[in-house]
Amino acid sequence: YCASQVEIVNVTVLNPSVEASIEPGNPIKEGEFAQLNILNFNSEYTYQWKNEETGEEFFGANWVVSPKKSTEFSLEAFLKHCSTSVNLELEVRPLINIPNVFTPNGDGEGDSWIIEGLNEYPFATVRIYNRWGLEMYQTNGGYEEPWDGMHNGNPVPDGTYYYVINLIDGSNDSFAGNVIIIR
Repeated sequence: YCASQVEIVNVTVLNPSVEASIEPGNPIKEGEFAQLNILNFNSEYTYQWKNEETGEEFFGANWVVSPKKSTEFSLEAFLKHCSTSVNLELEVRPLINIPNVFTPNGDGEGDSWIIEGLNEYPFATVRIYNRWGLEMYQTNGGYEEPWDGMHNGNPVPDGTYYYVINLIDGSNDSFAGNVIIIR
């Protein structure tokens, strides 16, 4: 006859937790750097960051990155055989490319003042003035319809016009300069 013995074992499950942030915050502009931070760092954990777009990985607490476009990053915290993860989306706004000349002559090329990257700033304002300070064009809340060299339904004369562009994205970035119209 066999006797069995029952042993009671207490098991503690150590489930890691992880919180992360982005400094200086969202969004950043193309070419700028952001730091991905672990908010509740614990030296007992192993941390692995991953750029979900490129597959690039980084092991450590804080990762300094400069992606060319908006990218999702994941952070996984490991403790023994347990892990948990969190995802962060870093929004990257493109650089603004402001041309200094355009030719609204109806030939289908360069007929509007196209500002590359400005469509990514939905609250931007654009103001264009003639040499006497008279406002020729304005937009509030984006640059959906680029300036076509018209004012009150009439083509403006060839010459130099002055602009002020405010991104209104929390960065206080603004641009001022001139654009030349050649017909």
